[in-house]
Amino acid sequence: MEVVRKNMLKAMVESLDKDIVAYDAFKVLLQNQLVAMQQRDAEMLENVGMEIIELVTLLQNRNEKRVALLGAFSGGKSNISLENYIESLDERVKEVFQQKIKILHEKVNDCRQLNSRNVHVSTVQYELLQIRLNGERHTYV
Repeated sequence: MEVVRKNMLKAMVESLDKDIVAYDAFKVLLQNQLVAMQQRDAEMLENVGMEIIELVTLLQNRNEKRVALLGAFSGGKSNISLENYIESLDERVKEVFQQKIKILHEKVNDCRQLNSRNVHVSTVQYELLQIRLNGERHTYV
């Protein structure tokens, strides 16, 4: 049983490591998305969008596997959080997990900020396009 538990912990750590690398790639894609919007390059924007969708799907699948592993660790309790489970581990293992979780949270937050920036740029571009096509919204004749 202890070997199974160690293998599951190892799989969890590897999953977190893969996500840390994936979020670095996500940051690059979000920067490329901004460049495509600034250059008004529809083809590049579409390609980057498809890459983002693939990456988000991969990240979501890995997260679902971690949740399943967490359920197995906790004896089937579906409401236990990763942070709560980490607290139950011995000190050395806990430190490894806490460090990886911290790095992952920082990368997720960075990507959220970049995504918010891109949404704002896209929204402003759309509003400007609408004004250009339809004229000022509050122009009275």
